[in-house]
Amino acid sequence: MIRDGAKSIYPHAKASTRNRQFITPARSVINFAHEQGWCNQICVNHFKEDKPKRVYVERDYIEALIPHCSPRLAALVLFLNQEGRPVSEALAIEQRHIDYKHLTVEVDRAKNGEPFTCHITSELDQMLVELEQSPIFGLSHRSAVATALRRASSRAGLPYVTSHQLGRHSFGATLWREG
Repeated sequence: MIRDGAKSIYPHAKASTRNRQFITPARSVINFAHEQGWCNQICVNHFKEDKPKRVYVERDYIEALIPHCSPRLAALVLFLNQEGRPVSEALAIEQRHIDYKHLTVEVDRAKNGEPFTCHITSELDQMLVELEQSPIFGLSHRSAVATALRRASSRAGLPYVTSHQLGRHSFGATLWREG
């Protein structure tokens, strides 16, 4: 009945939408009711989801994009691509987090809640030295990053890729390719 309800309410939606919008909330209610002793435990299976194709870029994409970026966006693009950190961590970086002598950046609170040290390249270091304000990349939210990346990729005549694809996916693909 629950799966039929998801199909009825979201007749044209993908399996991922049905799972997120209907199956998961229904399972939560049923699990809570079971914990309270109001009903028996039942199993509700998710709809099978197609895994999306992972998009990543090679170094030539980065080199073609950077000339069409502001200095701050160019440094952010390079940081995301070379470090594979989430954009939210990058946007929180301030001058006080950067150790130019040891080529490191301290991330106060990584995605897992723990501090993290990034070892940066001399190429990225040169770009960061020229940026003086904090936060270092000058953008306050990932939506601002998306807008700036859309504009820069359009100027460069390149397909738009998200900051996640440009950074984490591409970083992972590079690690995989390098063994």
